[in-house]
Amino acid sequence: MLCFKRIARLSSSHASFSVSAEAIANNEDLLTELLLRLPLKSLIKFKCVSKHWLSLISDPHFSRRRNSCDNPPSGLFLIEQGSPHAQYQFVALDSNLSEAPFKNLTFVNHPLKMELIQSCNGLLLCRSLRRGRIYYVYNPTTKHHTVLPRLRRAVGAALAFDPSKSPHYKVICTRKYPWQHHYQIQMYSSSSGSWRVSGDPFTTEGSDEQFNGGVFCDGVIHWLDVSGGVSLYFDIDGEKLYQMPTPPAPQVDDVFEQRNVRYFGESRGRLHLVQIHGPPPQANAKLDVYELIPGKVIRYDFKDKSSTKLCDFNRTVEGQENESKFVKFNVYQYIKSIASV
Repeated sequence: MLCFKRIARLSSSHASFSVSAEAIANNEDLLTELLLRLPLKSLIKFKCVSKHWLSLISDPHFSRRRNSCDNPPSGLFLIEQGSPHAQYQFVALDSNLSEAPFKNLTFVNHPLKMELIQSCNGLLLCRSLRRGRIYYVYNPTTKHHTVLPRLRRAVGAALAFDPSKSPHYKVICTRKYPWQHHYQIQMYSSSSGSWRVSGDPFTTEGSDEQFNGGVFCDGVIHWLDVSGGVSLYFDIDGEKLYQMPTPPAPQVDDVFEQRNVRYFGESRGRLHLVQIHGPPPQANAKLDVYELIPGKVIRYDFKDKSSTKLCDFNRTVEGQENESKFVKFNVYQYIKSIASV
């Protein structure tokens, strides 16, 4: 008799749970609120539950709300400078991340390897390592990618994506005219799937390499002129190009030292420039960090500052104990995202 009552209670509890689950499933607003609070890894799996859930999670409005939440980097991709065929190393910043999203860019069957050139709020801009380069936008979280239509005479491209403002991204490409130092910007939009001319033609005394390191920050693409000349930035919404003075090169005893840029990128809505200077060997070199904020340039002194160790790099070269050597890496953020490409 006791067993029968217990079974009856369990059956009643199960029936009550089924009714509650069905009520939630039939209430799209409530279901959306619950899904928004799930980890991205679970969201991707739940796309397979039903066509309704797939449609709901894939909806641009849902993606915009989910991606607008504070989403710090989960890790860093590193690859040694000058070694495009090497494997990517990965430094996890999230203790729950068990493995690297990838070690090689193999999301398409390409006869030659590809290189990663920019990370922007969860999306990666990649290009093929061959003449007449092909550009790709890749989401390493969802494993989806898109191939951009090919452009002739492209000397550089930069990705612009702000999920808090729009579910769509743009790619800004600089094309070079046959005559020297003459350029034109073209813009690709994921909403239209095509390129179009943007802004007026322009000239610059900088090299083509300047346009390989574009940085997206607060609706603007920045290009740094490492030679110390005039840097450029492009307002995406206004579609206008502007000039900006490059921060001064280090100066010692009234003599300007050679600029040695270690990092140029964005962090938490601010543009940062890190440069190193000092006589070789650079074991005691000085590190300058510049942060661009409205009306000010702030210089930070790293002396006596604490830090959290993420990984170790061997500073000494065998047989050269008195000389320090640092391997240069290109570093790209990994941010989890369900953004469509």
